[in-house]
Amino acid sequence: MLRKWIKISVVAAVVVAVSGYAALQLIPPVYANAKFISVDDAQALLMDQPGTLVLDVRTPGEFNGETGHLEGAQNIDFRAIPAALKAGAPILDLPKSTPILIYCHTDVRASISARKLRETGFENITVIDDGIVAWQKAKFPVVYSKP
Repeated sequence: MLRKWIKISVVAAVVVAVSGYAALQLIPPVYANAKFISVDDAQALLMDQPGTLVLDVRTPGEFNGETGHLEGAQNIDFRAIPAALKAGAPILDLPKSTPILIYCHTDVRASISARKLRETGFENITVIDDGIVAWQKAKFPVVYSKP
């Protein structure tokens, strides 16, 4: 757990320094107030709960890039989530009980996104531990699309 907290803290600090995104905070996964699950459990969750919103919070370039994305995933850059919530964007204009599965490249941006969604009332948030990297290591299918 300490290693994960250090990883998130360092990456979040770099993202803050590079992007100037003031809403980012140095938070460990437990503070994201969401359940973290393995890719095996994520795949099972998607089979058991077909109505789950799969939310990829990487940039559109990453979403459409060489790492691909999960089938059916919706893409919203984690930096755009606060504005999207404020504007009532259709992707997030859902009942607060809607199950949401969030992932990014590893799990730093997903942690931050989970926290932001939880703060606005979403109740059923799950994060894929180690994100698309773990998904691909497990050799689970990804979709490739053009931007």
